[in-house]
Amino acid sequence: MKPGFIRVDADEVSYPAHVILRYEIERALIDGEIEVDDIPSLWDEKMQLWLGLSTTGNYRDGCMQDIHWTDGGFGYFPSYTLGAMYAAQLMAAARRALPTLDRDIEEGDFQRPVRLAAAEYLAAWQPLHHLAVDSAGHR
Repeated sequence: MKPGFIRVDADEVSYPAHVILRYEIERALIDGEIEVDDIPSLWDEKMQLWLGLSTTGNYRDGCMQDIHWTDGGFGYFPSYTLGAMYAAQLMAAARRALPTLDRDIEEGDFQRPVRLAAAEYLAAWQPLHHLAVDSAGHR
């Protein structure tokens, strides 16, 4: 794990910390606990807490790096982490079903994984939370 300033460049381990930081700030703003002017200093505080990095005076790599808030996209960041969690769960299920999956992907052979996805996931047309539970094999 190597923490960085930019969410979209983050590794799989530190990425959720970027999401939590944003969610906590969004929540505080919506709940009226902070004002917009408080965001840069709170951002820096949370970057130091979650990632050990300082963004003091660096808005570009800090609170201004995302477009979500400027276009009213509040509450969106947690969906990225949920997507990563679902993807990890589906990949684990695919590896159980196809022991040669990693080798197939390395060799550029996507026929078996595509057939598995079509048969097991796409054909099911079930809500995502059911798909996640079914792919894990347990609750």
